[in-house]
Amino acid sequence: MRIQFSGKRSSVTLCTVALTTLAVGGCTGTHEELQRAKAMHEERVMQRALEEYRTAGTSRAELWEMPSEQAAEYEERLRVRANNDVDNYLQPANVQPIACDLDADTRAWVMFQMSAEGREQVLRNEAQHGTRTESAPEIRIISGTCDQRKLQGEFVALYSYDFSFLSPDFSTATKVTGRSEGTMKNGVPDGELQATRKDMSTSSFSSEPRATYYHRISRHENSERVGSSATLTQTSGNESLNVTHVLSDRRQLGLSWMQGQPNTRFFLLDGELDGYMQFANATLSDSPHCYRRGTQLSSNTYCESIKNELEALVP
Repeated sequence: MRIQFSGKRSSVTLCTVALTTLAVGGCTGTHEELQRAKAMHEERVMQRALEEYRTAGTSRAELWEMPSEQAAEYEERLRVRANNDVDNYLQPANVQPIACDLDADTRAWVMFQMSAEGREQVLRNEAQHGTRTESAPEIRIISGTCDQRKLQGEFVALYSYDFSFLSPDFSTATKVTGRSEGTMKNGVPDGELQATRKDMSTSSFSSEPRATYYHRISRHENSERVGSSATLTQTSGNESLNVTHVLSDRRQLGLSWMQGQPNTRFFLLDGELDGYMQFANATLSDSPHCYRRGTQLSSNTYCESIKNELEALVP
């Protein structure tokens, strides 16, 4: 996703940026940090804009029904996890790690819930915005079976690392602690995969540390996502829920909620925005954005040409 920021903008435009960011909040990478730093820099303006947005009312809320019973169950489970002692969950006492030097692909699934190839693509995209410096991760397998550097069967893993990001516009420093658990087959997820992560960040706009928590559940068959997945993100009293539902081999439907209210509805092609992004709020509901391969288009011609085909895939 490519978003351009300008010095002057209306509240509606600023809200659109915030909502688009929340819509794809399940993605991992410094693009998250870019959006977070921008929000921190303009927090007062952002809060005023979001308040205007919240009071405008919702349009066509029926489009934001959960796409499956699986998605509804995942949301409930994520909220239970978020409402418990997350810090102790991430750093349990008296654990005895299993010696295991994971290979690159297994490590990527444990830490980022994606393949090593997918992670490399995220980093390539991120490099267009600035330079990342990352410490070597510490990964502790506290439950599971390690066979030839791959996890087999049920596992629980803890991990931590630091990274910083420097661009012409801003810099950030983040300490990450995370936990993932689920079922692996030959080092890739085969069954359910759960992940909880805490990012403690400072930026050139604010030296005050800010914690962001990510809670995720997805289901896989031999590494391929199936059915619905869900991500609950919480930071500084704000919350977003993102649900993605597999429609076909390459197509996914995305739905997001902000502070419990319908927010955005969008389509993905191989994980990139592709098709219309609709807004639930009455202020923006008549102004959907059209994307192709992650880039917003100035014309809706492409999205109109695929709209009916995509809607026919929705359950």
